[in-house]
Amino acid sequence: MVGVAGFDPVRRELTRRTLERIFKEKRSITPDLIKRIAENQKKELFKSIKVDGDALAKELKLENLNPEIRQMMGSLRYRYSFTQNQYFHCGEVGWIAGLLAGELGIDIKKARRVGMLHDIGKSMDHVKEGGHAVIGAEFIAERDETPDVVHAVRAHHFDEQPSTDHAFLVIAADAISGARPGARRSTIETYNQKVSELQDIARSFSGVTDCFVLSGGRECRVMVNSKKVDDLHALELAKKIAARIEEECNYPGQIKVVVVRETVIVEQTRKELA
Repeated sequence: MVGVAGFDPVRRELTRRTLERIFKEKRSITPDLIKRIAENQKKELFKSIKVDGDALAKELKLENLNPEIRQMMGSLRYRYSFTQNQYFHCGEVGWIAGLLAGELGIDIKKARRVGMLHDIGKSMDHVKEGGHAVIGAEFIAERDETPDVVHAVRAHHFDEQPSTDHAFLVIAADAISGARPGARRSTIETYNQKVSELQDIARSFSGVTDCFVLSGGRECRVMVNSKKVDDLHALELAKKIAARIEEECNYPGQIKVVVVRETVIVEQTRKELA
């Protein structure tokens, strides 16, 4: 077994392809042969990246995209975030943003554009300092994208306060794509383990009657006994559960803890029959 590690996803893919081709060679392996194989694989890889970038733009029906932007979008085919492929994620966010825009009656083409471009910075965040939203916004701004598109990309993780419909829309579309079931391919074993950990932590506190894990593990909804837990105690309980989860669990992003305290009052009417 050969493991390939590196920060640059395209170079990792190039190394993988080169090694795969070398292993199939029946000739004697020499440094010159390795160099020739690497050059050939590099040409094929860059051709595939261009095809992928053009295909994504065509699928979303986007026009007048700078060739360098298409190239960077194609390179996201080899970039993953929490096991979610970023090439398909950007395409999905573009479609979701377009659907949401259609429902809201705002510019659909622009929504698809900002949706597709929102994570372009992840194709270069291994060589540039800063968050991918800022890196991506600067990259597309230098390649003649309009200020409102640049703003939506920069603001999708609140590096800049969102101030337009499309900026808020791409935030929503990004969250939908990342949180939908199956988006981030955790195995059933690891997911069940995460659910069990969250439930065990919540149920260990006095007054908790049940716990439900929702939104693919991003929300922990805790039901409490209203006779044992008052409103002030519920507030403190939510903070304690969140602190325990931070201390004991490993997870990407955030987990919302919601404590539900319900008071049910029942009274019967009584009336004598004549």
